[in-house]
Amino acid sequence: MDFTLQQAAYHAFCAENFSVCRPDGPENFAFVHFLRPMELWQNGELVPVEKGAFILFAHGMRQQYHPQTPDMLEHWCHFSCEGFREWCGELGLPFGEPFFVRDATAADAIFQTVTADFYDGSVSAVRYGMQALFLCLAAARQTAANREEHARLYALRAMLRDRLDEEWTVEKMAEAVGYSASHLNRLYRHTFDISPMQDLCRMRMERAKYLLTATSYSVEHIAGLLRYDSCTSFISRFRKVAGVTPLQYRKRWAR
Repeated sequence: MDFTLQQAAYHAFCAENFSVCRPDGPENFAFVHFLRPMELWQNGELVPVEKGAFILFAHGMRQQYHPQTPDMLEHWCHFSCEGFREWCGELGLPFGEPFFVRDATAADAIFQTVTADFYDGSVSAVRYGMQALFLCLAAARQTAANREEHARLYALRAMLRDRLDEEWTVEKMAEAVGYSASHLNRLYRHTFDISPMQDLCRMRMERAKYLLTATSYSVEHIAGLLRYDSCTSFISRFRKVAGVTPLQYRKRWAR
């Protein structure tokens, strides 16, 4: 793809009350990454958009938005590229509507390099960098279903952390987020690289360490709080994780 940048800015900051309004859109194409929550013009009205959103505009497509916060922070560029809109269709990248990616770190790093190359006058580097940027975004793009999935999993993880004293099974966890147990296991492992029951055990061990060092609760009481079947099973598990018994840990790390 033969990209030509006209303007570009990485981490562009604008003071209070700044807004963008181009009724006819950019001269060619515009790419924006919102680093603040925005209000974006869509379907005849301004609608709220979470920070982290990416959006592409083409000429003739109204480009209007302003921050929901006192200031604006964004990455952006204006560029031309023959066949770009068709290529984005093949990649599954939409125009005129916000989209999100699982992790924007790689895309932001590429764009930072592209911006530096642009101001250095490195035309060929910019061309390849822009192509890499959109390939990266396409590979990492989250659909609405993906985002909903992740929201459920993070909500479940928070629930587990807040309710470590409850009797949890994978089936009960799955019911809490509306999945089957097998589906939850697969999604949880894919997202957090650990099974839900293993994660629960890890959280309980972290809580046990805190209670041992910050309270005078007995080991037996802590075992009961964290839903272990017996004090013996708790001590055995703790030793396996921490390398010492709960009392040895308390003696070493008590505040």
